[in-house]
Amino acid sequence: MKVLINGSSISSGKPVWEHGRCIGQPTWPYRLQEQLNFDMVNLAVSGAGNAYIHESTVAELGQRSYDLILIMWTDFDRVDQKIARPADFPSLHYTSWGQSKKSSPEFEAEFVLDTEFIQQNWVFSGDYYLSGSNHSDDNVNRLFGHTRFTSPDVLMEQSLTRIISLQGVLKSMDIPYRFIFYKHPVGLYRFANLYKLIDQKNVIADPHLFSLAHRNNWWNKSTNHPTAEAYSAYAHLLVDYLKDQKLV
Repeated sequence: MKVLINGSSISSGKPVWEHGRCIGQPTWPYRLQEQLNFDMVNLAVSGAGNAYIHESTVAELGQRSYDLILIMWTDFDRVDQKIARPADFPSLHYTSWGQSKKSSPEFEAEFVLDTEFIQQNWVFSGDYYLSGSNHSDDNVNRLFGHTRFTSPDVLMEQSLTRIISLQGVLKSMDIPYRFIFYKHPVGLYRFANLYKLIDQKNVIADPHLFSLAHRNNWWNKSTNHPTAEAYSAYAHLLVDYLKDQKLV
């Protein structure tokens, strides 16, 4: 069985091992793979937004065949840009090129991206927002400066249309899939005309990984991510769900 997974840092990264010791924590896709023993391509990248998730998934579906697609949608305020020369933005931490195994040896991370199929030319807005929308790199300011003219509602509406678009692609290709929201999608209800177009039968609605982690005190405040216990517990719940739905 071959499974395609996409998302952001919550779903990203293959653990790096040094001298028999795991530096990082296996995220939920790798815990899931351990229990179900499937072939996996994971396109998730730290800092990615829903534009990257949508477009890179569609591009991958044109290249290879899969038996199941699992998409964990991320925060709606993230902005992604696909560019010609990612090397023009060496100051950015959140790039698909910088996090890749093909990147500069100066880049250090506890995880590496584990597949050669990840597109190398995506940059993400995390560094720009963290710098207070006034980054020290003029190229970064020019690239993401347009976000000053958007709003949370505009970005949320864009994410919804991408979710619906990918849903349509997967249904047209007759590929089994499930969408997962990292957090409870409260704000989406403001766009009821779009939200109702999401096929809830193909959404894993509960529990959300964010809620599971906080409810059980499985949240690492220093990294602002779930702990290993949260990833493991969430994977166990997904195994039960996927078996019950006869998807695996």
